Amino acid sequence: MKQEFVEEHPDSYVSLYALEENNGMYSADSYAVAYGKLSDRLKKTNAAESIRSRIAALKKLTPVGMAAQNFTRKDQNGRTIRLSDYRGKLVILDFWGSWCGACRQSHPHLKQLYAQYKDKGLEIIGVANENVHGQKTPLSRSKAAWLAAIKKTISTGFMY
Repeated sequence: MKQEFVEEHPDSYVSLYALEENNGMYSADSYAVAYGKLSDRLKKTNAAESIRSRIAALKKLTPVGMAAQNFTRKDQNGRTIRLSDYRGKLVILDFWGSWCGACRQSHPHLKQLYAQYKDKGLEIIGVANENVHGQKTPLSRSKAAWLAAIKKTISTGFMY
């Protein structure tokens, strides 16, 4: 609904702030398109500058169709996971947070995909982000939040 509102009201401050707060609902490209439709008046605001910066950062990460940069993280059991360990497999990176309702709603679908394609080499790696709106969350609290969320997801079948 918020995306529709932004689309239908390109000169509304509500659209500007909805776009600023809901960047996780867009790919880098669709986020840039949505921003591009805002009125020139709104594009002169500080909030618009924040959106432009975020779009630029998103576009630097991994362009569509390109290999993701390698990373190393600990899983929920303390084991080291490297993206490069999955080279040659089809990997879905699921960036989520315990606070993100839309992210959590996708988990049953991801479980279904995994069950259907794991024998063909599909891997799903969940990467939890507990920092909401740029607010740094203490590591112990972050870990407790995503571990609790994982417990609520029955028989995940894929890495978190």
